[in-house]
Amino acid sequence: MPTYKWIDIIEDKKSIMKKLLPYFPNYDEQSLYTYLLSHGLSKLSKDSKNDFKLLIKNNVWKSLQTEFNKIKKEFNGPDVPIFIFPCQQARGMFLNSTYQRGGLAYKNCICLFLSPLEGILQHKAVLLHEYHHIVRLTKFYKNKKVTLLDAMILEGLAEHAVLERYGEEVQAPWTKLYSTRQCEYYYNKYLKDHLELPSNDEDFSKYLYGGNGIPKLLGYGVGYDIVKNCLEQTEWSNDRLMRTSSKKIKDNAINYISL
Repeated sequence: MPTYKWIDIIEDKKSIMKKLLPYFPNYDEQSLYTYLLSHGLSKLSKDSKNDFKLLIKNNVWKSLQTEFNKIKKEFNGPDVPIFIFPCQQARGMFLNSTYQRGGLAYKNCICLFLSPLEGILQHKAVLLHEYHHIVRLTKFYKNKKVTLLDAMILEGLAEHAVLERYGEEVQAPWTKLYSTRQCEYYYNKYLKDHLELPSNDEDFSKYLYGGNGIPKLLGYGVGYDIVKNCLEQTEWSNDRLMRTSSKKIKDNAINYISL
């Protein structure tokens, strides 16, 4: 059932989480709510209900369903349910709102957290980013654990796909956090000795997302720079990249070979 049909219960977080639990079997209602909040879900409240109504008014579900059908066919990827919710907003000192759109690809579903103030191109960019994860994980990691390098390249590839399809203006802000020189420096200082960390390691998140003295979203930024550097050397297509291992992508990023 499309989430716009949940409008009457959107303020009841327990009921909403219960509907999502079949797709997140390792969680209960509260832990799932906390997890989704950490990826951009708006707190389910009166404000989020108003944002939800604006997303409905903007016909977001129909537009994204049409786009999903296109990219699913192009990638020859799996059919997965997509759950759309408002994203988090922050009140500024002059009561203006800023939104932090985001998304989550989780095994057999996608959750999108969208701003009612952004256009459909931004929404499509989030959808493509998350679906790109689903396709690569399905094709490449069925029986293989995801390492830190894998996750970095996963993020870099998804944002390169956004760049190619929709343009630089709708890319995620973290693609511009660090210059290539900064990425090379931080890679050498923080990341290169931890590339084989599995995703269940307690240190995995800090190297990917930052924190504890490590720059914000460092794994994301460096992963994108590695993909960009690889493409400058190879001019591989998105299809070729999708079928190429993380290590081979890094080994063809000339700025990182000697690091």
